Amino acid sequence: MLIPFCLLLVFPIAGYFWINNLTGLMEQSERNNLLSSARNITRTLEANPHLVNHLPDLTPLIGRRDLYSHKLNTDITLDGRKSDWGAFDTKAELYDKTNLVSIRYPYIPDSLTFEMLIGSDDTYLYTFLDIKDDVVVYREINNLSVHRNDHIAIALIDPEDTYRRYTIAVYQPSQTKAHVVTENGRSLRQENQISATWLATESGYNVEIKMPISMIGSHLAIAVADVDDPVKREIKFVMGSADPTDPAALGTILIPPVAVERFLSNLTPASIWLIDSHQRVITRTGDITIGTGLWQGAETSLFQTRIEFLDRFFQFKETSISKTFLTTRDNPGRDYISSALAGHPNTGAIKITDSFSDRLLDAGARKILIAAAPLYQGDKITAVIVRDQTNDVILAMRSEMISNMLMQSLLLIVVGIIFWLLFSFNITRRLSRLRLELESAVDSQGRVNRLVSTTDARDEIGDLRSSFSNVASRLQQYNQYLEAMASRLAHELRTPVSIVRSSLENLETNELTDDSMVYVQRAHEGVHRLTTILNNMSEATRLEQSLDDADIEMFDLAKLVRGCVSGYEQAFTDSAFSVSVEANTVMLSGIPDLIAQLLDKLVSNAVEFSTGQNPIKIRLTVDEGIAILRVINDGPGLPLEMRDKLFDSMVSVRASHDSSNSHLGLGLYIARIITDFHGGTISAADREDTEGVIVTVKIPLMRLSIKL
Repeated sequence: MLIPFCLLLVFPIAGYFWINNLTGLMEQSERNNLLSSARNITRTLEANPHLVNHLPDLTPLIGRRDLYSHKLNTDITLDGRKSDWGAFDTKAELYDKTNLVSIRYPYIPDSLTFEMLIGSDDTYLYTFLDIKDDVVVYREINNLSVHRNDHIAIALIDPEDTYRRYTIAVYQPSQTKAHVVTENGRSLRQENQISATWLATESGYNVEIKMPISMIGSHLAIAVADVDDPVKREIKFVMGSADPTDPAALGTILIPPVAVERFLSNLTPASIWLIDSHQRVITRTGDITIGTGLWQGAETSLFQTRIEFLDRFFQFKETSISKTFLTTRDNPGRDYISSALAGHPNTGAIKITDSFSDRLLDAGARKILIAAAPLYQGDKITAVIVRDQTNDVILAMRSEMISNMLMQSLLLIVVGIIFWLLFSFNITRRLSRLRLELESAVDSQGRVNRLVSTTDARDEIGDLRSSFSNVASRLQQYNQYLEAMASRLAHELRTPVSIVRSSLENLETNELTDDSMVYVQRAHEGVHRLTTILNNMSEATRLEQSLDDADIEMFDLAKLVRGCVSGYEQAFTDSAFSVSVEANTVMLSGIPDLIAQLLDKLVSNAVEFSTGQNPIKIRLTVDEGIAILRVINDGPGLPLEMRDKLFDSMVSVRASHDSSNSHLGLGLYIARIITDFHGGTISAADREDTEGVIVTVKIPLMRLSIKL
């Protein structure tokens, strides 16, 4: 019964793997949707080239020369401090001796180094310079020159492709404006659109600059000029991203364009990346956690219902996804971008959790689904559109499906358990009833007293019951045949025996020789033995048939035993008897003639096996409503192989037969029938001294009901 029940577990297990396969298909479908969306965006941008004309030239990217502006999410206060730059604090570029663009004196490392950080919002470009300078020289008061002191040089190509130069210098740390500088280095006027704050520090000074994006084209250079001698005021060297005095040497500047960002934001609220050919983020819009395509608008919370039963190893770690994660050098997303820049649109998934369970079962891992498509300008690939989102929606749907599957499986298992319990109960109940009927159909003597009932059931148990009923019926018929055989034999043999006896008597009336008389005498003995056998067989048969019609009465068992023993002393003159009765009266419900017959058989059997040296003992006691009758004699012990068969029909343990008697083994069998009728038990055992046998009969005093 357990094997089919265990098959119910196949449903949740198979369902779990099916849901995992479905999860993989949903992820693949979502990746395809992302790739299709990315291709559609590239087609739209290709149809509107004015949105991407600002992209830098496809020259080899040179670090710290070609500049990149981070998209600022907070307002910048122009105070010369870096505290309001937030997470971008760590993205500053270090400039040292490898970035010297002009050298007039030997470079000393402590003389000048700086870090530069560039960011922008929708309107302004901000630059923060953290300058380490051992000697700071400010402008001379009443001196119009802005170059005979420490200063910041800015050179750019404006949107009209005009080369322009600016210089920031101060008399003392303060807020200031930039100065417009001619190509030969002469200061013309202040540029009010470019503001700056100069803040002195222990190691040098900080300069924070703010300029409108509208002034800047695609090229920009920022440099720091170092003057250490306040008397000579000669520039020792200039360090920066490029030489600001050479228009051809200016590096590129990548500023996230507002127009493209707004355009992409209007397409979809989901995450879109625009990456240039150097794998720098041009712009990014949307939220990576928002579902798109087929799953747009679905719940995005990660595993609202935890599936502890099947995903008990899963320990999700919420990972903060940086908005510039694609720019990190060790991020696997770069492989997808590189492939798209090579002209191969592609899609994939990047795991953002790393646990044993994620490696064991990929379907439950939290991932970023990514798709990348190239953006063409003419016949060249200038950028890549990247669509990405987490698989949180799919995982939430997977969680819900597994939860529903587990609930359905639990319901199925409960229904299955109830069904199997009812089914097994019905089977065991029917088998138990069949067993009880079989046990009651055959009594302890092997007789078939009743038949096994049949049933209309057409199953195997019904067939088994029908088979047992047929077998019991045939056994009953055979037992009846055997039981009737003794009476039929006795009836059929009495006539031939009578004929033989009368013939022998007729022969005796004639004069016979002595030799003839010997044969006649032997014939008489044979007829006598045959008559004894027939009488014994008839006695057993008549006893079995007359028990149901006998009248039950109350009688004194003690008185009956004493009377029987008195008769035995006269009948068996060669044997001595000893009787012991515990009480004066022992009232028993039963048939006194049968109890007397029972005692006759036991005493007769004891006399035959007794040695005659000691009297045969007859004991009657009462114990808790049970009369106990014992017959004890001296003589040989019981054969081991016959102890369990002494009270069966036609069983005898005599070693030799008396020539004058024939023993069919019916005496003790009759004694057992009488005992069973009175609800008692009979047993035989060797005496403790092994010098004789004890036969014990136990009969309840008030078992049988008296007929009124």
